[in-house]
Amino acid sequence: MPSVEQISSAKESRTRLRHLTEDLQRLEAKLRRGGGPDKIERQHQQGKLTARERIELLLDKDAYMREIGLLVAYDEYKGSAPSAGVVT
Repeated sequence: MPSVEQISSAKESRTRLRHLTEDLQRLEAKLRRGGGPDKIERQHQQGKLTARERIELLLDKDAYMREIGLLVAYDEYKGSAPSAGVVT
């Protein structure tokens, strides 16, 4: 039977993991927005789609796509290059 300390430690670990997972999910959502609404709007005003919008048009509806380079260059270049400007 696990001790009280072990149970407490396991609960703390699960809580910490849940918080880290939520932080990562928020960061991923932020990075997927690219340069933000202003940059996306500028692309649209130029008659262009963002890279992710173009990829979405290429894929079948509800197709699974796993982006592998989302965190590349994260927190580099003063935040001006989400995903290093590349979708992989």
